[in-house]
Amino acid sequence: MKEAYHNIAAKISKDESLAKYASISEDGELSIKLQNGPIKEVGENGTQIDSLGKIWDNLIYEFNLKYPCIENTKSRAAIQKALKYQEDRTRNRIARNVEGKNEK
Repeated sequence: MKEAYHNIAAKISKDESLAKYASISEDGELSIKLQNGPIKEVGENGTQIDSLGKIWDNLIYEFNLKYPCIENTKSRAAIQKALKYQEDRTRNRIARNVEGKNEK
């Protein structure tokens, strides 16, 4: 599993929003600092919630390389669908000019 953790760490380091606020050790300890408050109001101070989905998706991908099964494939599809919904939410909030604010 150390190889899987190394691969995930490499992916985290390439993702700008994750690289500053998330890390995974060789023994699998995951450390994440989540954004606290709207960026436009408090500034960037952590990673966004959707980044957790990206990490989860990468974990399952790496494990599925070694231990493939249909459940992993279905899990990844569900995570990717959830991430798509979050992208839709962001686009909707941008269109309504409330993204980055504590407004509905």
